[in-house]
Amino acid sequence: MSQKSKVKSQKCGGQAILTAVVFFMFISMIVVSGAYTVSYKESKSSRDFGTSKKSFFMAESGLEDLA
Repeated sequence: MSQKSKVKSQKCGGQAILTAVVFFMFISMIVVSGAYTVSYKESKSSRDFGTSKKSFFMAESGLEDLA
């Protein structure tokens, strides 16, 4: 192999690895962002459900005090 072709293949190899790393980082960021969004919505929904249940029982006990 000549010296020139060795240098060329080394440059392309680094560029390919860098491109692959950037691509996988982008895909990982999308997956993590999707998981975060789902867990955040579930957490908010659970918190709202707990608050509504608490409000219901407080209103129910208030009606019993009036009766």
